[in-house]
Amino acid sequence: MVEDYKKLVEKIVNERKLCNIFQNEMAAALNIDERTYREKEKGNSNFSLIEFLIICKRLNRPPAFFFESLNLAVFNNCNYSGNNNKYDVNEMGKETLKVIIDALSEKLDTIKSK
Repeated sequence: MVEDYKKLVEKIVNERKLCNIFQNEMAAALNIDERTYREKEKGNSNFSLIEFLIICKRLNRPPAFFFESLNLAVFNNCNYSGNNNKYDVNEMGKETLKVIIDALSEKLDTIKSK
């Protein structure tokens, strides 16, 4: 899972650079300090879901774009606490994954409309 997160962040960094967006601009979009953003890009701190959706909006990419190259993604079950409540996307099936991606895309559309 850690390797997948690193790949996801690498893709964010690559897209940011391709779009000629500087770290300070992304930090401003996320309403966080530039140093905090830099630490998140280094993997020393994690992006929140809302931050991820704002990044998607700023880079003009749907959330699914960042997951395409990953072989595995793990989502926590929010109904229970603890680290043992995780689902392997490969076990969930394509239809369930599509529902998750559609929900994230819908949330991104809501953010874009603001």
